[in-house]
Amino acid sequence: MKYTKSIYMKFEKSTAIFFSVILISSLTSFFILQTQTNNSNQVFLSTSTSIENTGLLDLLITEYEKFSDYIIKYTAIGSGAAIQLAIDGEVDGVISHAPNLEIDLLDQGIANNREILWYNYFVIIGPSNDPANISNSKTISEVFQKLEETGNNGQSNFYSRGDSSGTHQKELSIWSDLNITIPNNSDWYYETGTGMSSTIITTNNDEKGYTISDIGTYAKLISNNVLTSMNILYENDNNLFNPYSFLTLNPEKISSSLNIEGANDFLNFLKSKQCQDLVRSFKISSFQLFIPISDYNDTSIFS
Repeated sequence: MKYTKSIYMKFEKSTAIFFSVILISSLTSFFILQTQTNNSNQVFLSTSTSIENTGLLDLLITEYEKFSDYIIKYTAIGSGAAIQLAIDGEVDGVISHAPNLEIDLLDQGIANNREILWYNYFVIIGPSNDPANISNSKTISEVFQKLEETGNNGQSNFYSRGDSSGTHQKELSIWSDLNITIPNNSDWYYETGTGMSSTIITTNNDEKGYTISDIGTYAKLISNNVLTSMNILYENDNNLFNPYSFLTLNPEKISSSLNIEGANDFLNFLKSKQCQDLVRSFKISSFQLFIPISDYNDTSIFS
């Protein structure tokens, strides 16, 4: 009887363990499936900091989620880092303002579509007394030549984001067009390695400091009374055109688990008249921060 009882107890224990394993396995599978089901309704984006800093992105997501079953999650970083997240398969779509990097992504087949959504312009900001005397410049080339000359003379300092963002890419292209070696070893040229808001605030703390910024982030800081003496000293130059694009990604190149349907659904909303009207009316103080691409007349940007 003891033997039989022992066998029975072993069987009972083994059976309990077996069914416990089955139960745990089933529950685990259920929770994994539930997570996957939940995630199928989530769209993960990487975006530039400027559309997040200004509040535009949150406004558009709120409007979109009023009628959509998809939930938008995003990481706001510089455009270069945002595009790298796409390459790494971490996101379902990208909103950026670094045209050269975006076109490279298309050429590599990592992105399969690029839609320009809206635009604004970069501006050059600096102290109100303008020691580099850039405010009367006729071209952006003249502005940067003056910044280099006065920098070397100790009259001005320049603060670069230095982070491969869209703003940083634009700055680098201007130096390159002038055939000026990027002066990153100079006493007057500083790379902050931070986002736009932080770079502007750092520049604001230097009475000789200048930087290049998107108009949106600058306007947001002005409206929050963060800046003491930073003025727009050069603007309204077509060479400072700043388009924002949405990139949809190629699952065959990255990952089959990408939520392509969700990304395309959000893109369709961003292209809609409803969304374009929201963007057009989005202002901070007297600044119109973004302009719908449908309002732009030069079709060459789509080529």
